[in-house]
Amino acid sequence: MLPHRYGMDRLHLMIQSPFQVFAYWEVTVERIQEALEEFPKEDHGSFHVALKWIEDGQSQLQTLDSGAASEWWFESRPRTRYRAELCLHSEEFGTIALLNSNDVETPSDSMAHIAEDIEEPNEATELLSRLVQLTGLKQDSIQLEEASGSRGETQTGRQIRAEKENYLEPERPKVETIRPTSSFW
Repeated sequence: MLPHRYGMDRLHLMIQSPFQVFAYWEVTVERIQEALEEFPKEDHGSFHVALKWIEDGQSQLQTLDSGAASEWWFESRPRTRYRAELCLHSEEFGTIALLNSNDVETPSDSMAHIAEDIEEPNEATELLSRLVQLTGLKQDSIQLEEASGSRGETQTGRQIRAEKENYLEPERPKVETIRPTSSFW
């Protein structure tokens, strides 16, 4: 069984997609007490844990009252850098930083452009050829060629269709259905 807490001060961001980032954190009681040392003990109760969500290039901060939570999902935008800061906040005394996260940059929400000037290393080409052989397809059946034919289909499409028609599926194990011979009632 995994422990609920590890006794570590940390705030970490993980990218889930171009549109969501996951934050999780743990802050020890000792770290909170250390941050509150300069304030009167009777005012410690006025502070609550807050999470700042910071988008690079934006001066506007989104501060969330995280309550007792130790994780949060944030909406994000593609190709944007983010970081977070775990704080203690009081209306009277302001904000005290506790932890800073790692910086993350969300990926693009579209496919990458093909770089025409990049040559594949021989090792990669050889590995790809071997992988294609292991799949049972012929290498020439997946090479891209010029479109041809009256229906506008590519030779590759015809070759792959022909490969599928000639492809024998591997034997699958037989599954027996067991039927009860007597009733429970």
